[in-house]
Amino acid sequence: MLRLAADGKLALSDELGKYIPQFAGRNITLRQALSHTSGLGDFSVVPEFLARERMDWPRPELIELIAKQPMLFPPGTSWSY
Repeated sequence: MLRLAADGKLALSDELGKYIPQFAGRNITLRQALSHTSGLGDFSVVPEFLARERMDWPRPELIELIAKQPMLFPPGTSWSY
């Protein structure tokens, strides 16, 4: 992403929802997504995720799983790995 930003193809201040519509309206920037300050929850502890035998989730399914998790905090106000 940093290379794309350096090439002017995106800005780290762009909202994540611009590129992944499931996150539109959450006011999460690409910078926040990269720096663990987005407020998105930890989807890896969700029973639906843990119940899968294989972890090679199709990208659209994984995005949906992450997008439906509640926010831990407003974007940019804290951090969480």
